[in-house]
Amino acid sequence: MYGARDNKRFQLFIDDLNLPPSDEHGIQRCNELLRQLMDDKVLVTLQKPFEWRTIQDLMILSSFTSNVYPSANNRTLPERLMVRGQVIE
Repeated sequence: MYGARDNKRFQLFIDDLNLPPSDEHGIQRCNELLRQLMDDKVLVTLQKPFEWRTIQDLMILSSFTSNVYPSANNRTLPERLMVRGQVIE
């Protein structure tokens, strides 16, 4: 189990959350990993033996640009990720 010590919270700040490019299926892999971390509080190692690592006391803060017209540098966020947080404009 990973987390902050002494009853504290680990704060993770992500700048430009909408910056990762989408693959050929329209998926932003970095944001899907973040969504999985927010939902399950678990990370999995990519090498054998695959290990599940539980994360506790994690607070994620992020910023992104929300324009009406998406461009190459300003992509929209997937709905699956947007329902996991609160948007303050």
